[in-house]
Amino acid sequence: MQLHTEQRPCGSWRLAACVLALCLAGAQHARAQAPPPPERAAEFEDLGLTRAPEISARGAGLSGFVATTTDVTALINNPSLLCRIKQRTPMLGLSHESSEIVTTYTGISTGLSSDRSGLQFMGASAAIPVFQGSLVPAVAVYRAIVSDLDIAYESAQPAESRTDAFRLQQAGTTYAFVAGFGIDLASVISAGVSLSALEGGYQSLRQTHTHSEASPAAVDEYVVDDIDGDLDGFVARIGVILYAHRHVHIAINVVTPTVVNSTTNQTRETTKVTENSTGTTTRETTSSSAEYLVPYRIDGGVALPCGDWLIALEAGACDWTQAAIDGQRMRLQNGNAVLGRTVDYRAGVEWTAPEWPLRLRTGVARLPFAPDYLQANRIDNDRMEAVATESAPLRYSFGAGIMLRESIVIDASFTLTHGERSTQSFSETRNGSQVLIEGSYWF
Repeated sequence: MQLHTEQRPCGSWRLAACVLALCLAGAQHARAQAPPPPERAAEFEDLGLTRAPEISARGAGLSGFVATTTDVTALINNPSLLCRIKQRTPMLGLSHESSEIVTTYTGISTGLSSDRSGLQFMGASAAIPVFQGSLVPAVAVYRAIVSDLDIAYESAQPAESRTDAFRLQQAGTTYAFVAGFGIDLASVISAGVSLSALEGGYQSLRQTHTHSEASPAAVDEYVVDDIDGDLDGFVARIGVILYAHRHVHIAINVVTPTVVNSTTNQTRETTKVTENSTGTTTRETTSSSAEYLVPYRIDGGVALPCGDWLIALEAGACDWTQAAIDGQRMRLQNGNAVLGRTVDYRAGVEWTAPEWPLRLRTGVARLPFAPDYLQANRIDNDRMEAVATESAPLRYSFGAGIMLRESIVIDASFTLTHGERSTQSFSETRNGSQVLIEGSYWF
């Protein structure tokens, strides 16, 4: 009796193994590329990415700056305006900021405030005569991103027989090193470009306390997250100004999409205590990285000089629906974008004294919030809630400038900002103020 055995081709096994390996690799890649949860959109606001830098004392006091800047801060406000500088000009700016956040959950209000002082801007420029006009290069360092938060609240979850308490304390500054130039293209039009490299970071302390009325005994869970983050990135600006008439100057400034890379080291300490029992504590240290994409922004404005008076009008737009973390946009399961498009408006007036080297200015700005949805509970990230009512932040500004010895210019501004928003389960009020002082030397 002979035994016959069937030999299967080795190639089929190899093919099956390859297909299985590709499937596994594809699954791992899909998990790696899974979109970040929508509640992470809060990071754009928490880190300060949704706030444009305010680095010019004159611009802050006048509110509209895209067509009116006459100093080195044009590197950021509109590089084409560097052409207005006809001498070598070093400049230094300092600021003091205060903020207050009042959060109301289930009828309980908590108000916390913070203060910050430091360098706002330092730079220099030098005009170089060329055939058709002026070529003005400039370099500077400025405070580009500021995160300054102190949020706390308590909320009850009756359906789950528990109460939550949360507090977030976060602070950090990211500076930008910028270089650029402006050039006269003709007698009535100038253009400019600048490139900024970002470098900085933040520190964050998150504390949560959850009390659960479980059976047979109540359980308290305390979680403390200590986070140390580093930020770096880059952004470019392109500006144009048209002197259409001696009483009408039209300007546009485009900010390219900003890429911000974040690297964080986090230590989490979790403590669980059961009523009438001994508690347990665990500690875990993790590291992570992410890439944030801030959408492009465009600002357009008109300056209307007439004798001793100057009127500035400006509008800016940013499509925050295009914001992304690791290449993934922030959207809910129904497809709605968590962040929305914003359009802000600014207007101001400036008066130059005819007999003294003095300028007085005032302005107002409407600066809407970027989020259309807010994180309803930062403890368990259980849901996002649409913003039901919103009072877009209004900023009122006042400023003055004076020239000393025909070569030293000092500008100062003071701004007040107030905004409110609410969802179905909570409301929030934000107040802020800033004092900005800048000095430049013309020689």
